[in-house]
Order: sequence, then C-alpha cells, then structure tokens
Amino acid sequence: MEKWEAARNWCESRVGCPYIMGATQQVCTPSYRQARMTQYPNYAAKIKSNCPRLMGKADSCVSCRWCDPDTGKGKLAYDCAQLSRWCMDFIGISFPSGATSQWNKVAWAERGEIGTLPKDKLCCVFRQDDGKMGHVGIYQGDGYVIHAKGHDYGVVRTPLSADPWTHWGIPMGLYDGQYERPTLRRGNNNEYVKIMQSYLVNDGYKLKPTKSAADGCDGIFGADTEATLMAFQADHGLTADGVCGQDTWTALECPEAPPADPTPEPDEPEVPDAERVTVELDQLMAALKTARQLLAEIEAIVGGMANG
Repeated sequence: MEKWEAARNWCESRVGCPYIMGATQQVCTPSYRQARMTQYPNYAAKIKSNCPRLMGKADSCVSCRWCDPDTGKGKLAYDCAQLSRWCMDFIGISFPSGATSQWNKVAWAERGEIGTLPKDKLCCVFRQDDGKMGHVGIYQGDGYVIHAKGHDYGVVRTPLSADPWTHWGIPMGLYDGQYERPTLRRGNNNEYVKIMQSYLVNDGYKLKPTKSAADGCDGIFGADTEATLMAFQADHGLTADGVCGQDTWTALECPEAPPADPTPEPDEPEVPDAERVTVELDQLMAALKTARQLLAEIEAIVGGMANG
C-alpha cells in the first residue's frame, strides 16, 4: 500500500469522530471535554453543548453519538488541524499543530490556489480567513473532503464544493514509496512512540501516568511502555519481544480479537437421526427378507436333487 492510500483509509476510519477544540486524538469523555473547556474558554459553551452528560441530559455516554457502540467508549476526538496532523503522522510525515503553521512550515512538494487543485490526488486543502488559514481538511482525490468541521458536526465527508476552500498542498513524501512505520524499541523518544502509545491506550491497554501525559502517551519508550506492548503482542499472537515492528504496527492499527485456543474441542457423539435410522432399518429388513427367499429356493433345489 502506498502512503497516500494509507492516509485515505485512515481518514475514512475517522468519519463520525467528534470535534473538540484542542483535541489531540484522545478518547472523548466528559472530563476530557471539561479540560478543553478550561483551556479554551471561548469555546466552552460549544464543547459543553455537544456532551449530553455535561448538559444533564444523560447518565452515561452509551447513547451519545460520539460513543463507539462496539466498544462502549467515546470515539477519538480532533480539531481540524489535529486531524490533518495525525493523518500525516500516521504515514510518517511530520505536521505541526495549527492550520496556519501547517501552511507556513510544512515542506510542500506542490501547492497553490484552489482553482489549480489536482482533482485526482489526495492532498490537504485550506480555507484562508483574513490572511490566516482558518480551516484545513484532507481532499480524498475523488471530489470529497474529510475534515473536522466543527463541534456540531464532528469529522465529516463532504463535497469539495460544499465549503469555501481557497488553497491546497501536497506534502513532500506523500507520493514517495510505500507506507512503512519505523521499528521502535525501548529507549526511543519521538512522535512515533507517542502514536504507538495512543494505539495501545485506544485498544484498551493502560499506561502509567507521567508528568507530561495523564494517559501515559508521552512519546518516551520506557519500561512501562515496553511491558504494555509485550502484553499486547502476547494477546494478539505476536512475538512478545517488546519491539514494535511492522507486524505489531499492523495489529495496533487494526486490532482483532486475541486468537482462539488452538486446542480442539473433543468431538461430541453423533446423535442418530430418527428418520434416517427408520429408513436404514427398513432397508435391513428388506435385505433379510430377500436372503430368506434365496435360502428357501436353494433348499428346494437341493431337496429336488436328492429325491431324483
């Protein structure tokens, strides 16, 4: 799979996730929303209004549209620039936070005004407001854009023409080579480690809190991360060596249920089918009758020969 294909698939998997100002691919919970309300007071009302529990309308998150019905947990939350950042990080391209910073600081292979957009290629699209980039999304190369549109919408897939996009850009590396993650091991300290840690947490594994990250996703590959990764590997039928190679990356990104016990269950004795048994019995009785008739005929022939 090429990098742009992996990025497109990643975007598709995020449609339906919530938008929260400042959210950095963390699970949506009332407490996480409250923390962002404190961090971004100008958006506090919007952040609160999209949480039934904070609004006093529900006792749990189960019925919330931002809850994953398969896991019973909140979906991963983003704002627009964090969605594009994590999408590009997913395929190994570093993006800063903030739409304007992305436009100004990313190494672009190509970029331009929206009228020159290559309609058949995946790329980033921007909306310029008063000289700054006020919004960013990922154009899928098929006439549609996936973007974290706002608190009331979440991550959506909309036609390119539905929003006033003004610019586009293809980052360097997007169309160069195959998608492959770096191999990580204890002692590494980078964004890839943080991505790996976030997958572990999102897949239901817990990391010890650190000074910089309450959920343990601090980008530092220490003893706790190694032990947690080994537990994940063991649960998913991988070599539990604490090294995050390509097979482990694949399992983290597309987790499946732990493999079943290979020991086969003992076969249960077959229960005879009453109708089948009746048919077989009739066949046996018919065969016995035929045998008796043949025996009688043989005895008659033998008796005749003796009398003659």
